[in-house]
Amino acid sequence: MQALKINDHRVNLTNILIDLYKHGNIGSVLGFKGGTAAMLFHDLPRFSTDLDFDLISKYKRNSNKMLSFIDNVTKLLSARYEIQDKSTKYNTLFWLLSYGLGTTKIKIEISTRDIPYNHYEIMPFYGVNVKKLVISDMIAHKMVALLERKNIANRDIFDIHFFLGGPTANKINYDIIKHRTGNDPKAFFEILYDFINNISPKTVLNGLGEVLTDTQKDWAKVKLVSETLELIKRHIDLL
Repeated sequence: MQALKINDHRVNLTNILIDLYKHGNIGSVLGFKGGTAAMLFHDLPRFSTDLDFDLISKYKRNSNKMLSFIDNVTKLLSARYEIQDKSTKYNTLFWLLSYGLGTTKIKIEISTRDIPYNHYEIMPFYGVNVKKLVISDMIAHKMVALLERKNIANRDIFDIHFFLGGPTANKINYDIIKHRTGNDPKAFFEILYDFINNISPKTVLNGLGEVLTDTQKDWAKVKLVSETLELIKRHIDLL
């Protein structure tokens, strides 16, 4: 894996986001979400390397319009970047971009799944309006994602700690959790607690360390798992 140069990577993430939302036929149907959205708009204190979106247009059910949309995105991205991979599978549109030899690649994923309980808001960003998933929905999806991934993503634990440990702690869209898991809030948090309780602090930096500062790494190795469990327990006690 190439060494991550955070400043260069952030500039390219920002440029791509601006380009997508400047393009009326693309930006108008994208809902920005995920770790980079949390970093740019909610001060998530870790770096995030990729761009994730929802496709929020009914035309995703129209194959011709979908092909036109994919073509528009591909042309826009290829104007500045080398597209090293591109695919459409599992309700996901995917592009892998390079912005230079030896640099960390940027993954762009656009989900075409129907999520009936998602909500979006318009946020100004360097002269463009970005349609972004609201924080309550973002938190719900992040917690469910930890349980659903094929491989544990320790960045999810870091993000859950951030969301549950601050002013966003009570801003959770439980309709999304119910829709995706079938569980009520208390049962879900109990499952989440048991899952994180089985994660060893010795492995918590796997896939997470490169996006943290040295001080954050030291803290995460010692306290990330235990503090996250305590935050979840507080929610269980309140439900």
